Amino acid sequence: MSNPKKVVKKSSKESVNSQDEQSIQNRSQTSEVGGNYTKYSEKIFANKEELKAFVLPGPNQIEFICKFCEAMYGKEASVLKVKNLRSHVAESDKHEIATPKKYKKDLESLKIKYEKEELARKQNQLKITEKQNQKNFDDARNYLEFLAFTMAENYSFDQISRLGKFLKDMKQRGLSFIERYSFTPQEISKVSSDCFGPFILDKLKEKLEITPYSLSIDSVTVAGENIFALKAKYLEKKLDKDFDEKITSIQNKIIGIQSFKESSKAKDMMEIINNKLFSNEQIQRNLKGIVHECFSPFKR
Repeated sequence: MSNPKKVVKKSSKESVNSQDEQSIQNRSQTSEVGGNYTKYSEKIFANKEELKAFVLPGPNQIEFICKFCEAMYGKEASVLKVKNLRSHVAESDKHEIATPKKYKKDLESLKIKYEKEELARKQNQLKITEKQNQKNFDDARNYLEFLAFTMAENYSFDQISRLGKFLKDMKQRGLSFIERYSFTPQEISKVSSDCFGPFILDKLKEKLEITPYSLSIDSVTVAGENIFALKAKYLEKKLDKDFDEKITSIQNKIIGIQSFKESSKAKDMMEIINNKLFSNEQIQRNLKGIVHECFSPFKR
């Protein structure tokens, strides 16, 4: 018959010591809390040389020994936490009683220094709080101004939401372009025609290579100038999220907008179609017809 395993239990004292060591290790990760040091080092004597007369290293990093209190009250009463050094020196009646007469003046000097430090800390904290409150006020005001502007521009709530989320994403990548560019209508028009236009047209050509389509030519006269819009129409199936199925819909995509003079001919429009659209034979083969309002400005 095998012997049962011997279970060795830690004594309560060992368990407490283990917990204390873990607690010390966790707390020692931070050197300062609220302006008070938590570990024994030379920093605690900065601008307070008077402390060296009675503050000695403790049994571990987070404790110190008060030599004056040890002489009067014994060793157990003299081991204190480093984080409580200020309150021990500046507020403890027992420490004041234990302080020898020749060190009384130094004690008063320390109290004044600690008092000034505490006042400076509170003033600094007040400034931080006031600054944060001002920032919160400015953020709220700017947010309301943003909402008011977008609503005045007739943006829907969904559009405003998507714009706000887009700006959040852009902020991560940087918003310095806002100061760099002027955002004039002329500038935006040029970017649209020179950058987005060719890209969108290339994507449309890819679609028309595999999809039958028709062309439509719409015209309008503005201040005596004839302006024509060339559009491609085709059928496309798109997933409808509400019904979870593909729905066929008519797509109406602008290929280009061109102004024409009275002397322009029909072949001028065909030349534009050839240059803008017919980049390969497959796109030409998929064309099923051309619809137009009128070609009165054109001469045959």
